Amino acid sequence: MSKPLSQSSAAATAGGQPMRMHRLDSFRVAAILAVICIHTRPFLALEDAASLPCKALGVLIKQGSLFAVSFFLVIAGYFFGRKLAQNNDAVALGIKYSGRLLIVLFFWDLVYLLAPALSPEGVEQGMLHAVYAKALRVAGDPVTLIFQGTKTHLWFLVSLLLAVWTLVLLIRLRAQRNGIVVLAVLLYGFGLLGGPYSATPVGIDLHFNTRNFIFLSMLCVVIGWVLSQNEVPYRRRTAVLLAGCGFGMQLTESFFLWKFWQVSPTGHDYLLGTVFFASGVALLALRKTEADQSTTLSRIGRLTLGVYTAHILFRDLLDPLGGYVSPLLWQVLFPVLVYAISLAAVIALSRTRLRPVVL
Repeated sequence: MSKPLSQSSAAATAGGQPMRMHRLDSFRVAAILAVICIHTRPFLALEDAASLPCKALGVLIKQGSLFAVSFFLVIAGYFFGRKLAQNNDAVALGIKYSGRLLIVLFFWDLVYLLAPALSPEGVEQGMLHAVYAKALRVAGDPVTLIFQGTKTHLWFLVSLLLAVWTLVLLIRLRAQRNGIVVLAVLLYGFGLLGGPYSATPVGIDLHFNTRNFIFLSMLCVVIGWVLSQNEVPYRRRTAVLLAGCGFGMQLTESFFLWKFWQVSPTGHDYLLGTVFFASGVALLALRKTEADQSTTLSRIGRLTLGVYTAHILFRDLLDPLGGYVSPLLWQVLFPVLVYAISLAAVIALSRTRLRPVVL
């Protein structure tokens, strides 16, 4: 079955046997590093006035990293579509796909529910007390628990599940491909109006984060699904142009949102240009090459699902160490340490019976 961030089957060879797309696995490493940069906010936490150039660099890093989650969603849709082409029973495939993701989601929900026991508050006040307090907070907001889980970044797994099942149901209802694309575009547009564009005259105040649910994920999954149905000649120039134009559009949107409506350029998860940015990177990753050899980078890329789910745990544990390191050095060291330790933990877990929750 298709795996959203880590293992996935690629195009079949002439003999019909599946092959890995090592090039794509390498791109996953860049994408997960971008996700970690979003969550560790390098150069954005410096407080002195001299750090203004650093903060500008931080904004650029954040903007350049926004493609990552959308990229993962496009790739997930692509491989779901490839599997769907081999198995016409969309519902059966959706059930199998859901079972895989739900195991991962429930395991990490439990991990992050228990994580406060390792925090400084847990050490001072007692582990059971810290876990109990976290459980009360989670139980007090059931909507957030359902659509986001016990830690913010787990929204991705829920949103992916919802998008896949929406696509499955539309396929089961024999909806036309163009109609599905139009619906996905409308959902994305509505998400923009209720999210980063909510402060503008055309915005809508929805009182919830439109990154969650299917406003972002549906279009990205549908793009991947459409790409899986066509043998698109993934030319490098086309992919680079699409990614570059998408990034430029995203930067332009972010500037005008900040200039006229005081929307922080680091306060949103996606903009209109983000979907083009991510699609261009996905085309680069899916581009067929004559030599697609396994490398150390590609082998590391297969562990991306585990790194994604685990990295917030290590970010929170490592964050207090920033007070003992030069502030500028910490901006670089922090995301690198989070990735390295998360990767080491995932490698260790992959050699145990917990392998299914990290691969």
